Amino acid sequence: MSAVSSCKRLLPPITVFGALASTTIAFRSLENRDISDSELKNNISALQRLNAQKSTSSNKHANLKDAQTSILAQNLHNLETIGVTWIPKVLSTEQTTQWKQTIAKQIQKQDETCIIPSGGAMGRIHCRLHKQHPRHIRNKEPPTDVNILHDKLASIANIPISSSYNITLNNIAKEYFESYGISEHEYELAQLQLLKAEPKSTHQEWHRDNVNPSLTVIIALTNVGINGPTELFLRSHKSNMDKKNDDVEYISQNILLGTIDQGDAIVYDSRIIHRGRGYGYSSDDLKSFQDRPVLVIRWDAKATPAPGTGLVGTQIAKLEGNLLGVAYTVMDWFNRE
Repeated sequence: MSAVSSCKRLLPPITVFGALASTTIAFRSLENRDISDSELKNNISALQRLNAQKSTSSNKHANLKDAQTSILAQNLHNLETIGVTWIPKVLSTEQTTQWKQTIAKQIQKQDETCIIPSGGAMGRIHCRLHKQHPRHIRNKEPPTDVNILHDKLASIANIPISSSYNITLNNIAKEYFESYGISEHEYELAQLQLLKAEPKSTHQEWHRDNVNPSLTVIIALTNVGINGPTELFLRSHKSNMDKKNDDVEYISQNILLGTIDQGDAIVYDSRIIHRGRGYGYSSDDLKSFQDRPVLVIRWDAKATPAPGTGLVGTQIAKLEGNLLGVAYTVMDWFNRE
C-alpha cells in the first residue's frame, strides 16, 4: 500500500476528530465566559416580542375586557409555541428591595430552609418555603417565619401584573392548565423559593422542573444581565412532531436568556430544559458584578407532582441540554458564515 493511499484512508477520521475537538473547545470557551454586550442586545430584542401588554396597548380601539383577553391569549400563545413568556414590572422597586432584604436575612439564619442545590453548582443558595401544615392550624399553633414568608410570596400571584389590566399570574396559570384540560381544583401552587446566585457561581446542570405540564415563574429582584441569567432552550417542552407545526415568525432563536429588569418576570413551561448560568468569569474584581436574587413560584398538577422522573430521567435531561448546547454552537458558526 502506497503512502498516498494510507494518507487518504486516514484523512476522514482525522477530519472528523478535528471537527469534534474544535467544536468541544469552542463549546467550552462558550460555556466559561460572561454574556457579551451583543448577546444582551439581541436577547432584549427577542424578549420585547414576547411582551403581550405592549402589543395590546398599541391597539387603541380595544376595550378593557378585550385587552385583558388579548393579553392572556398572547401569553398563552408564547407558552404553547416556544415555552416562555415575559411579563414586565410584576413588582415595584420598593417591593423588590424588601424581598432582597428578606432573602439576605433568611440566608443569615443558616437553618435547614436555605441549602446549596445538588448537582455541584457552587455559589447558589435556594431557600424553599412551605405553608403551615393543616395539623398545626387545627392545633392553633402560631405560624413560623417560613410559613409567613410562604404566604407572603404566594400573595404575589394574586397581584395585578399591570395597573391598567386586572390580570394576575394566577390568571395566566389558570389559562395554561385549562389548555391541557386541567381544571382549577386539579392544580396547586406547589413550590415557592427564594434564590440567590453570587459572582463566580458555576452553571447549574441542565434540567426540567417537571416532565409534565407545569408552570414556573422567576421574578428578578435586581437587573439581570451578565449576572447569571436563566438560560432556556426554547421549544424543548414539545415533541418533535409538535415542533414541525411551530410558528417561528416572531422569535426564531433557539436559546433565550432571562436578561430582565428588576421586578420583571420570566414565565416558562416547567418542561423546558433550562439552567441558571454561572457568571463572574471575566474579572477577579467581584465588586464589578451584582448578586442575582430572584423569587421562584411554580404550579404543578396535583396528579403529576415534580419532577415526575427519576435519576435516569434527570441524567437524560442533562445530556440533552449539553448536546443541544453543542448543536446550537455549531449552528451559530454556520449562521455567521
